[in-house]
Amino acid sequence: MKLICSKSNLLHGVNIVSKAVPTRTTMAILECILIDASANEIKLTANDMELGIETKIEGEIAERGVIALDAKIFSEIVRKLPDSDVVIETDASFKTVSYTHLRAHETGRNLVCRLLLEKKKKKKTKNK
Repeated sequence: MKLICSKSNLLHGVNIVSKAVPTRTTMAILECILIDASANEIKLTANDMELGIETKIEGEIAERGVIALDAKIFSEIVRKLPDSDVVIETDASFKTVSYTHLRAHETGRNLVCRLLLEKKKKKKTKNK
């Protein structure tokens, strides 16, 4: 999957659907935002088993696909991106968030990998 959209459109959509993400749940998938770019539109969806919110954002779909990303981490990353176009790209397997690359066109930094590694390190130190 590969899609391109403005940071403002993405952040607006993430903020809308995040209202349906539960703060505590035993089902990890409910902590995710589903990004569906399998049709001719980009849909963001979140659900807490009682309330589901779906919104569409404008953007370009270079390669179709669907992926679920941890809502809290994804939201933090999007907020910290510079104000420019954002490219969300996954590898062919769509297996995990760590395979997702998110970057601003204007920068050479791979913000997702850095932030995900920081989150994983924090979780490991908390679990010890």
